[in-house]
Amino acid sequence: MTTNPDIESDIPHEVYSFFRALNKAVDSWDTSLLHELYENQFPGLTQNFYMAGPGQFRPWPSLRIKAVADCFKNRTAEQLYSFLRLKHLFTDRAVSPNDARSSWDTFNNLFNALPSGSCDVPNWLLWDIFDEFLFQMTVVYQKRFTGRVGWSVNEGMQLMERVVAESGIEEAIQSENLDEITKPGARHAQWMCGFFGIVTIAKVNVLLGDYMGALSALKPLDVYGRGRQILLVVAPAYVSLLYHMGFSYLMLRRYADASRVFRLSLTTKVSSRKFSEKMQFDCAYMHVISCILGGMQPDNLSWLVEPRKLSGFEDEKELLSAGDEERFREVFDRCSPKFLAIPPITTIMYKGTDGKELQARLFRRAVKQQEDIIKLRGFFGVYQTTTTELVKTVLDVDDGHVPLFAMRLRSRQLVHDGSSADLLSGSYAVRSAIDYTVKGENIDVVQKSSYRTTESKYFMRINNLRRRQRHFENQRQERRQVQPISVAK
Repeated sequence: MTTNPDIESDIPHEVYSFFRALNKAVDSWDTSLLHELYENQFPGLTQNFYMAGPGQFRPWPSLRIKAVADCFKNRTAEQLYSFLRLKHLFTDRAVSPNDARSSWDTFNNLFNALPSGSCDVPNWLLWDIFDEFLFQMTVVYQKRFTGRVGWSVNEGMQLMERVVAESGIEEAIQSENLDEITKPGARHAQWMCGFFGIVTIAKVNVLLGDYMGALSALKPLDVYGRGRQILLVVAPAYVSLLYHMGFSYLMLRRYADASRVFRLSLTTKVSSRKFSEKMQFDCAYMHVISCILGGMQPDNLSWLVEPRKLSGFEDEKELLSAGDEERFREVFDRCSPKFLAIPPITTIMYKGTDGKELQARLFRRAVKQQEDIIKLRGFFGVYQTTTTELVKTVLDVDDGHVPLFAMRLRSRQLVHDGSSADLLSGSYAVRSAIDYTVKGENIDVVQKSSYRTTESKYFMRINNLRRRQRHFENQRQERRQVQPISVAK
């Protein structure tokens, strides 16, 4: 029997089978089946039945249809389906206030049910629930629905704080076996909800421009210690967290920490998550920006970039290294988060009051303050000896010593030790790849080899290993040489 997909109540039997299987998986705490339904069957059915042509959109059936609602005997399974339906619905630009109101109610119900132990949910689905919660919040604020549909940042933060408080995750990280937290079990969903709740609180703080608050919120997770082992189980959560951590460091002008965190996100393997792969590409650009502003040498990231995008990436990297202010702005606008403006503007968008524009101003100010220093570093990268007179000419300044003093001052920054749970801690250190000495009017440039790029360090190791291998091979050949036998005449 054929069905008409343009009629919402005309539902294929494969979709009904999906509904019943979802109810069964939740009711029996079958996380393997739930993972299969979410990762494979739901995208497949969406592709087959609920993907319309260009300019069209076809939603999944509503729970208001009695035949659909009758498939769900379990209340939590019903709410999970509502989440899946709204996740698909929010990919459409024509989201209505009623959709936003249903979304808020669904998340409220889920965040009350999941931490209470009503069922168990696989880690990746659980993370996507929290990630989608924040995404739909940004959509609601961008469309100016908030206030009329239940969504607000204050209520969202209170909801997350309640989930964290009820989960007991802070005590569990310190005392429980980490496998007990990440693997299916009686308290698995409760603990992981608390873990992802803390990550979401930190991300909201980033979207509000509270970067110190974001890094402070992550202290209970110990992201460089025990928390990292949990994050590695859910790669998309790890990439998202590192992106927001790195961005916080960038806006706090802790460029060495920002470049290290962005670089760490690039080494995390993420499969079947296009959004996470895009975020990693944004991290690549942010890594380059952090290194340039911090006076460090960016790593060679050609292995990450697709061949068709590599030339464009390298071109933009060169323009950024040259201090092109417009290029800095374009990359920031493209790779920065979707900021929230509080309170929301309901009718008229006033120039300069949008959250993203306000943060872009702060970033451009930091770039503008280093405009001469970036050019000076590029100049020093070419010439090993120069004079203050040439510095005056290149930078068009009256005193050639002032940029040198500014460059030396900027090279010292607060750097985290890479292990402490307190992400705001650190000690002052110099991470600049270039230093100099001044004698009278003469300047001698010093390349600091102790802060080589990651690629150059591995290149040196490989060369050392090759030299050792050649040394041992030569010794073996000498031992194997056969002594000539003298023949008696």
